[in-house]
Amino acid sequence: MSDDTQNTAVRKGLYTIWAFITLILIFTLVLMVIELAQTRNDNRSTNFSTTKNQHSPIGAVPDFQTPDINLYFSHPEMVLLTPEPRRIELTDSTIQNCKRTMEALIHGPIKHLVPVMPSSTHIRGMFLLDNGELIIDFSRELEAGHIKSTSTEWLWIQSVAHTMTQDALIGSDGNHVRSIRFLFEGAPAQSSFPQHVDVSDPVMPAPSAISSVVESLGNV
Repeated sequence: MSDDTQNTAVRKGLYTIWAFITLILIFTLVLMVIELAQTRNDNRSTNFSTTKNQHSPIGAVPDFQTPDINLYFSHPEMVLLTPEPRRIELTDSTIQNCKRTMEALIHGPIKHLVPVMPSSTHIRGMFLLDNGELIIDFSRELEAGHIKSTSTEWLWIQSVAHTMTQDALIGSDGNHVRSIRFLFEGAPAQSSFPQHVDVSDPVMPAPSAISSVVESLGNV
């Protein structure tokens, strides 16, 4: 083989290698451009989502709907109960809903109403029977800080009965509170407290404890 023929073959080989390397570089460059474009699009989507969430009003689209629960307190001018709507986060369990609502009831009103029991009261236990009877065991602080009169005792008992028997407290378990049995320090009521209202049997809410006039005043 002559020198010219050999040189030509070498140049062709170099050209082929150079062309192959060039194709690889172009292909790599194209992949980098595509990846960079996808990364920018992902960042734009993330930033848009974050900005949208930051400007959305808190609670505008809640994960679940929390209904208003009525807490029944005493009206300052009438010996009757007035419902105060309160937003309480509920669960799938009726008994847990009752516990959270009772805690709010003990904490007291946030409007012009009068609490029906001292805020130092503690719930020692709470149990819901299959027949809808809710057993609530109150601590001794309830008796110590309570005014012993017929009206105050009746309002306190009816406040618990009306608050705990709301349909809104029914969880996905389907359990419904129909009546309240009161215990004090783990025992049934004694003659010392309550003195004026009989709670030896389960108590049901009495419609006479609330009037339409008082309900309208409670929403002021």
